[in-house]
Amino acid sequence: MRKFTIAFSLSGKCLILFLLFLTITSLSYAQVRLIHDQIFQAEENKPIELMVQVDGEFTSGDEMRVYYRVSGEDSYEYIILDNIGNEFRGRLPAFPFSADKIEYFFSFIKGSEIITLPVSDPYFNPFSIQITPRSDTPATIETPTVTPQASQDLSDEDYLVLGPEPGEKVAPEDVFIAVSVFLDASAFDSTRSQLYLDGSIVVAEITSDLITYAPAFLPVGAHTIQVNLFDANGNPYKPIQWNFQVTGTQAAVARGTTVSRPSSKIMSGSVFIESKVDKYSGNERNNHQIGARIRGNSGKIKYGSRVYLTSLEDKVFQPRHRFLFWVETGIVNLYVGDTSPRFSQLMLWGKRVRGFEAQLNLKFINFDFVMGKVNRSISPGTTSSGTFERNLRGLRTSFGSGKNFQFGLSAVKVKDDVESISGGLRPKDNVIGGADLLISLFKNRFRWKTEIAVSLLTDDISSGPLSKQDIEELIDTDVGFDPADYEDILIINLSTTPLDPTDFTSGAYSSSIQIRAARHNFRIKYKSIGAAYNSLANSFLKSNVRGLKISDRVRLFKNRVYLNLSYENYDDNFKAEDNNPTIALRTFRGGVNLFPGNGLPNLTVNFKSYNRDNKITATKFINNVEFDNREDNTTKDITVSLSHDFLLFDLDNTINISYVTMDKNDVFVNSRLGSSLPIGINNDIQSFSLKTKFRQPLTTRISYSENKNNSIGGLSQFKFKMLNLRAEYKALQNKLTLYAGYGRFEAEGGTGALSPQADVLVIDYTKNNLNFGGRIDVSAKSALVFDGTIIDYSDNGGITDSNGQFTQNNSFKDRTFRIRFESRF
Repeated sequence: MRKFTIAFSLSGKCLILFLLFLTITSLSYAQVRLIHDQIFQAEENKPIELMVQVDGEFTSGDEMRVYYRVSGEDSYEYIILDNIGNEFRGRLPAFPFSADKIEYFFSFIKGSEIITLPVSDPYFNPFSIQITPRSDTPATIETPTVTPQASQDLSDEDYLVLGPEPGEKVAPEDVFIAVSVFLDASAFDSTRSQLYLDGSIVVAEITSDLITYAPAFLPVGAHTIQVNLFDANGNPYKPIQWNFQVTGTQAAVARGTTVSRPSSKIMSGSVFIESKVDKYSGNERNNHQIGARIRGNSGKIKYGSRVYLTSLEDKVFQPRHRFLFWVETGIVNLYVGDTSPRFSQLMLWGKRVRGFEAQLNLKFINFDFVMGKVNRSISPGTTSSGTFERNLRGLRTSFGSGKNFQFGLSAVKVKDDVESISGGLRPKDNVIGGADLLISLFKNRFRWKTEIAVSLLTDDISSGPLSKQDIEELIDTDVGFDPADYEDILIINLSTTPLDPTDFTSGAYSSSIQIRAARHNFRIKYKSIGAAYNSLANSFLKSNVRGLKISDRVRLFKNRVYLNLSYENYDDNFKAEDNNPTIALRTFRGGVNLFPGNGLPNLTVNFKSYNRDNKITATKFINNVEFDNREDNTTKDITVSLSHDFLLFDLDNTINISYVTMDKNDVFVNSRLGSSLPIGINNDIQSFSLKTKFRQPLTTRISYSENKNNSIGGLSQFKFKMLNLRAEYKALQNKLTLYAGYGRFEAEGGTGALSPQADVLVIDYTKNNLNFGGRIDVSAKSALVFDGTIIDYSDNGGITDSNGQFTQNNSFKDRTFRIRFESRF
């Protein structure tokens, strides 16, 4: 038998190499590349700002999503990022310190193409953000009149600030101070505890697990809260301190003056109108938006609405308009519009459903019903096979409030409307059922959660159901029913998976235990999602995977040091199908976080080793052709990140320095076939930023990052440098904010010729951009926001074909401008 490399002619070999080259460059270089300066750390209870750039042409109809989850969770949630020029920006919600790490990746939907970052296996190998304590120090907080000498520290697991959150801006009528305490009775004496507001003690309601206070009146401006807790022996804990802002217009009132609280509003809200015009790669794009939020109450009944309308709404895309109207009584809650129901992470978890949701909460028994559309119908086009209207119905019944115990039963049905379009392909019908159990004990220090679900999916219902005789002939047994009688529940035919559900390949289950004790936050989770398990209500859930994850976070030296250890052992494609072998995924993570305080820098060091091994050690021949499907590679990452607040030249400064090195090695690198491309990758990323607050209302930020990438055994090399400068100035008692910035992005590299007939890709471009903007507070409740960007893109790169002919890429000048008016009432 001759090897593949000999059996084919030289031209055949070149053709295969050329096709491989096209595949790789199409994903990485030729059309669109996503560029992101990775976020390594984020402070607790603060939103996380994200930005990703698109290198390449795209249209206003393309969509950038960022998927995120708390490390250890099964399902990702996502938000859609806003587009300005070639950048997409957005923010992840704030997370508590106990979340430990947040995992995220980007997904760019460009027409029918999906481009991800990280490019390879983002579901299992996402970016991660370490949650760190807030940088606020007592030196920046007004000291109350009475501060006990603390003898012991409190951790983030001992209490939770419910509101106002640190740094939050709230209206005067919305100020309500609440702190939840998780200390055991033996470690907490509620009768001694005290609450201070702006240095003065107040009469708060203090119980064994909750501290609340509703101030009668607070003036506009910054305010300080301090909570002093004591243990059962009268020994004080370190005070809990944080700041918040009261916004709005009020008459000045001297402290100590008796003032009656203003009558509370029945309704409040906000409205905005925005217009954005931009030009990118020579293409003009406009986006005009209007939106509003309203909330109110009438006694115990709360109500509200949220509306967002955009000129980008187009019937050939999924809906971009958003709206929601809701009424909540505590016992009965009703939602109409774009809801995001959450039944189970295995079944339905945050999927956008345009329709109706109703909840009945009786504590001992609760109901949640949802019905609506998941997808709108889109007729087939020249580049698309079309989309059927997809409808969803779901019902969840649960027993228990969920605080200490809850048992739930859920059922979800998702079905395409075959009549919604003509010429569409493979309309589907999906039924999922399952149960979940939650037990929480000892003030949530022990938490056990288990979920189980089964699914049936008919991949093509266009031909309708099979007959009883057809089914019995297929599975050689008496089914005892006629499928046509139950087609309203599920249409069963040859495309139904599984046709015989007794082997549980369509089942999924997960079970996790979390224990917080003795300075440990220990978690263990096992999950198994069958090869035939499908939930169209949670389409991003990966099937045919099972395994175990163990993690522990250890607090040491009075919470100054945190050790993080985790081990994951998963089998991807564990029920080997389509001749694809099972791939063992082994990941080890280790890290240390140092928060020394006392003006010293915070330091984070993380190590990750990620191995993929399909246990195949030899090539194989099929029809005298040798194939190499061996896979055994290990990716090792080392991340070092330092953050420090310091005073220099009487200026407040914050510096962040990060370094990442990544090395991916292939065990079989020296024995690959001549037609195989090397797998190894080397990556080095350095980043630096300096933020300075001047005594004048001026803040500046300087950041620089550099990435060197070497892949395909050195055949592909890429290097970029990114510099950003920004200054922000406030005037007129902070009623006017102006900023300006400059950014420079340089990229160079390319891909060498993989064969005599392959093109040579040259990357060599520079992008300079000037951005500016500001905010003007027209009144206490209205503001005008504007921003703009001017981009000069100079590209000297291109493609050299096999004949030596060089085709240079286009250069262009872009600009974008946005104006927005927003008002509260």
